[in-house]
Amino acid sequence: MGADERMVIFEAGDLHLEGLLSVGSPRGEAVVLCHPHPQYGGTMGNNVVTAMATAFQAHGFSTLRFNFRGVGRSEGQFGDGIDERLDVEAAIAFLESDVKPGGIHIGGYSFGTYVGLHVAAVNERVRGFVGVAPPIALYDFHAVGDGAAKKFLVAGADDAFCPPGRLKTWFESLREPKTLTIIPRTDHFFWGREGALEEALEPYFSGSAG
Repeated sequence: MGADERMVIFEAGDLHLEGLLSVGSPRGEAVVLCHPHPQYGGTMGNNVVTAMATAFQAHGFSTLRFNFRGVGRSEGQFGDGIDERLDVEAAIAFLESDVKPGGIHIGGYSFGTYVGLHVAAVNERVRGFVGVAPPIALYDFHAVGDGAAKKFLVAGADDAFCPPGRLKTWFESLREPKTLTIIPRTDHFFWGREGALEEALEPYFSGSAG
């Protein structure tokens, strides 16, 4: 838990989900952060999700990283990436009622990218989407859609679950505004490369992306 984060509980239908909330600049932007696959150890405490939270917080964003249903103290059970979209919508609703941000963004890592992009594609309140290591070798991202929000994608050059060639083909099909960054010497898990990830995210905040 970051120094300025506090534990929160919010509702997703009849379930209660746990999250960590950091409140940034008053009436500033806010981001919902989605963790990797629950059945493979993914939680809101994941190293990539933590690095993303750190990067957004450094730029004044309010951040809400949370555990999907069935993870940690979040109630319910794994929803195959479908019910988890309801969790993301619930997290957005919680931010809008508790923080009242000026704008909403979604960030996701791996499985969280797949779930988060589904929401960003249909929720007109979402201004921007940051996807790290979308597992395009495992899920059909071409069927997701991408909406009008700006899209900022980051992946490692050595990622077997997100082969750069396949990622670039999908990226080319997306609507503008969009940005793609490939980080050298980095695989799917970013161990020891968290700093490189935070650096790669900087253009998202500077406005030079998309």
